Amino acid sequence: MNNTGIGTDATIHEHIKNVQERMYARKQGDKIVPTRLGESLVGVYEHLGIDLFKPYLRAQMESDMKCIAEGTRTKAQVHQECLEEMRKIFSKTQSKSSEF
Repeated sequence: MNNTGIGTDATIHEHIKNVQERMYARKQGDKIVPTRLGESLVGVYEHLGIDLFKPYLRAQMESDMKCIAEGTRTKAQVHQECLEEMRKIFSKTQSKSSEF
């Protein structure tokens, strides 16, 4: 997770906990493995051409929050850009919903 810019030592356990609580993955021994739900969700995203499962969105969000904290970007700027990106994703998903 650190290699992709998502999470810190203090938040990694929270990310893993969330993924497990949402039943996208489960702990198997000392590994985290995807569940059928997790694999299906990624498969649908791939089929639709949506990269929501890739770490760039989370990495971008954390970078944007850092910029807000440093004063180099405003909350309004980041919020607007995020909304535009999510609207694009929603629109793409909606246009392809008949495929399922």
